[in-house]
Amino acid sequence: MLPLELIPKSESTPASCPLISAQATDVKYPLPSTNVATAFEVGRLVEVDAADIYLFGRGLQFADVQDVSLLQWFPDWFHTQLGGTDKLLIVGCLLSLPLLVVWTARLIIKRKWSTLDEALVLGTVTCCYLFWQTSAPLIRYGYAYVLLLAFLTFGMVLSRMGSERIVYYCLILYGIYKVSALLPYTMNVIKMEHYVWQQEYGLYDMEEYEVNGITFYYPVEGDQSGYEYFPSTAGKIDFEFRGDTIEDGFRLLD
Repeated sequence: MLPLELIPKSESTPASCPLISAQATDVKYPLPSTNVATAFEVGRLVEVDAADIYLFGRGLQFADVQDVSLLQWFPDWFHTQLGGTDKLLIVGCLLSLPLLVVWTARLIIKRKWSTLDEALVLGTVTCCYLFWQTSAPLIRYGYAYVLLLAFLTFGMVLSRMGSERIVYYCLILYGIYKVSALLPYTMNVIKMEHYVWQQEYGLYDMEEYEVNGITFYYPVEGDQSGYEYFPSTAGKIDFEFRGDTIEDGFRLLD
């Protein structure tokens, strides 16, 4: 992973550069360390983007991702990046892990092969959750993993205990809680003009430059260009076409 001190602060990451990120992410994102031999590889840009995403998801700033272990960033992430309900769900997921280990061990020892379909589902969900939790755990991007692992595991345990009614009651209570939280928010925003109609995109002061006779735009300040100017990049980038037109692709110049 690229240390953040090597990331140019005045330049943008490929997430805000549609011309470059489209091909870069198809090749390597979100695993920039993968060694893919391809003419379209733009590894450094993807490393910069991945480093930013890792930091943002973990609630870190200005750190080398490699130097901060899970045990170091997790406590602060748990206390500062999560709401009350999210904390309960994460705790539920962490409690689910040893339960799944015990359940899987019993399945193997007692050779209950009829439950392999359940083991496959829970194993898949567990892998998804662990990948999300140990990479860039932004809660809004991993909510499905968190909900599935916690609810499926405890639902399975309660079902095995013959307490299916408790599962239904928990689901009903959770539904009531979410609806009660959503209604006040909806009432606050429903009268806003942009609740129904799309808000206009921002307008920015732009500069322009040409590549193979095609004009590209980039913002004078910041890295946002909006949708008024197209094609645009987040900064003045030194690249060339692979052929005569943009449809042939492009590559960065050294």
